[in-house]
Amino acid sequence: MSFLDGLTKDEVTLLVSLPYRAGLWVSHADDKGQGAGKTHELKTIEGVISRLSEGMIASAFVHEVMQATHVRRDEWPSWSLQTGTVPDEARAVVVLLKRKMMPQDAEAYVQTIMSIAYETAYAFREFDRTASIPIRLWVGLQLAWEAFIRTGNKDYRLESLTNISLAEDEAIAVLAQALTLEREAPLLANAS
Repeated sequence: MSFLDGLTKDEVTLLVSLPYRAGLWVSHADDKGQGAGKTHELKTIEGVISRLSEGMIASAFVHEVMQATHVRRDEWPSWSLQTGTVPDEARAVVVLLKRKMMPQDAEAYVQTIMSIAYETAYAFREFDRTASIPIRLWVGLQLAWEAFIRTGNKDYRLESLTNISLAEDEAIAVLAQALTLEREAPLLANAS
């Protein structure tokens, strides 16, 4: 018996589209690296989903979801529309997971979505070391400012600053908040 068998078609679509849509939402959070950067981030999302659909995962439920996400890749272009609704969809997924899945499966699903979000953000290096000295200095100052804004002047890993833009960092934080399992979230109208 499949974990997804007891769910409605809309619930299944919500669960299997969110891994792809969450990655896109983080990718669309900023406009840095438009052409090559976005292409690289899309390839990263595809690669992560492919890897998770084939490999062994701690949760059989998450493995089944990732397989379904990969199998339905012909729907990815339509899933790429209106990514601004991803936080609301994530909240609806939390309600669904709490109602119908074991806590360890719900937690594994949330961790998988967050992993996809982080891997997407890390995919494109926001800082080019081959740029001219004035450009590198300017970007370095911007990165220092972003570090201060993000952390209140606490220590922050340089790798995160050079790979994850402030906009991506904020998108990841919004996604993490939406996926919090400790609280109830309102259902989407079409997810019931």
